[in-house]
Amino acid sequence: MSILSDPLTLPVEERVRPTRSPYWRGWSSAQIADGLAVRYDTVKSRRRCHAWNDAPSIRKLEDCLETRLMVLICKEKKTGADYTELDALRRQVEILAKVRRYEAPSGHSGGLNDKVANRNAGERKKAKKNHFTADQAAELKAIFLDQLHGYQEAWFAALTLRTRMILQSWQIGVEAVAFARRKAHARASFPSGIAGRGMPGCSPANGRCQY
Repeated sequence: MSILSDPLTLPVEERVRPTRSPYWRGWSSAQIADGLAVRYDTVKSRRRCHAWNDAPSIRKLEDCLETRLMVLICKEKKTGADYTELDALRRQVEILAKVRRYEAPSGHSGGLNDKVANRNAGERKKAKKNHFTADQAAELKAIFLDQLHGYQEAWFAALTLRTRMILQSWQIGVEAVAFARRKAHARASFPSGIAGRGMPGCSPANGRCQY
C-alpha cells in the first residue's frame, strides 16, 4: 500500500500544510473546509493547535514562496514569463535567508549585506598617509607653479633664505596664507622639495611657513 493512500502516515507538517497555506493567503476556515473537503472543526483545530495566527510574517512569506516555486518547477512546459518569475522568486528566497541569518542569536548586519561581510574579511591594509605617485606629484608641482602671482614667484625664488622681509597689503596677506598652504601641501607630497631642493622654514604639519 502506498504511503500516500493513508494521510495519517504522512508527517504532521505535510498533513497540516494543505490547509495552513490557504489560511495564510487569506482564506477563511469555512472556505478552506469547503474548498478542500475537510471538516470545519479539523481546520479550526489545526489553526488553534499550531498557532497559525501567531506565526511571524517571514514564515508566511517562506511558505507562500515555496508553494509558488513548487508549482512553477513542476510545470513540464515553461514559458519565458515562468523563468522570469522563477528568477525573481529565487532572489526573494535569498533575501529571506539573509534575514534569517540576521535574526539568529549570532546575527549581525553582515548577514543582510554581503558588502559589509566582505569588508570585514581578511587583513586590512592601512592606507598610506599623504601618498602621491610620481605622476601626481609632478602634476601637483605644475599646478602650484602655474597659480603663483608675480610677487609670489619672488617669494618662491627666495626659499633658500632663512629669513625674508616682505611688504604686503591686506589682500596680499590673504594670498600669502593660501601660498603657504599650497606650498606646505606640495612639500609634504615629495620630500625633495617643489623645485628639487629643500624648503627651509616650512612646516607641512601645520601649513605655516616663515617668509
